[in-house]
Amino acid sequence: MAVARYTACVFHPSDGYAHDYPFFKGLLDRTADAGFKMREVSADKGYLGADNMLATLQKGAIPYIPFETNLVPQSGYEPKSQLWTRMYHFYALHRAEFLWHYHKRSNIETTCVRQVLDTALLRRLPFSLSLENLKPY
Repeated sequence: MAVARYTACVFHPSDGYAHDYPFFKGLLDRTADAGFKMREVSADKGYLGADNMLATLQKGAIPYIPFETNLVPQSGYEPKSQLWTRMYHFYALHRAEFLWHYHKRSNIETTCVRQVLDTALLRRLPFSLSLENLKPY
């Protein structure tokens, strides 16, 4: 049985003043609705939070979202979720493996953005794209 692997790049251009975090679930849903079965989701630190991690896990994928250097697994303000704490420990104790998964994002993002900008410039279309089905890996 052969299984094709594809990389999906989904993004939402904003006005530059909006925080990334609230866009995450919508982007995740659009990826799933497009028919992608996700195994890993890589996102930058702006998307870090228990709700986004849980949404990723509910879609059947592992969230690879790096942690800020000043974060700790527990704080006096509020208890962290078990998922958040487990991912934090994975990040802290197996950083090389975590970053290997996370840095796939850099290659995907570069390819996707380049492809979108080239298409927009060649066609002189407004910069807007919801989902790109990129090359198999």
